[in-house]
Amino acid sequence: MTDLNDDGTIRDPQAVLAALERYKQEAQKNREERDIAQQRVSELESDETANKFKERMVQTEAKSRLMALGIKEPERLVKYIDTKTIELDGDEIKGLDEAISGVRTDFPELFDVKKRAGGIERTNDENTTQRSTSELQAAKMLGKTA
Repeated sequence: MTDLNDDGTIRDPQAVLAALERYKQEAQKNREERDIAQQRVSELESDETANKFKERMVQTEAKSRLMALGIKEPERLVKYIDTKTIELDGDEIKGLDEAISGVRTDFPELFDVKKRAGGIERTNDENTTQRSTSELQAAKMLGKTA
């Protein structure tokens, strides 16, 4: 059944106007929902970018701190640091020291100088340098102290 008479005129113009108004309101509501959805997508994309930036910053700082502790290949240990528990507060990184302490607990042999050097703490001091048996015998023959 159509809303038109046989001569092409509208039977109930008020009903058509009311339907038109409902469709306009529905279209406006859909546009608003679309705008909100687009804004939310933009926020999520910027959050994702911020998270990637944070993770890179934390990894770089962790590598730096691990190198300061004497670790030669810090990138091998950085993967064990949970970056989700670390927060950025301006230029300060909160929670990184605790995370590194956790890594130190899990891998103590990597942070102990004696264990890293094969059981011998190495220094540049001549008195602690170990000599071979031949070197000790030569020193005795030449009258030098061992």
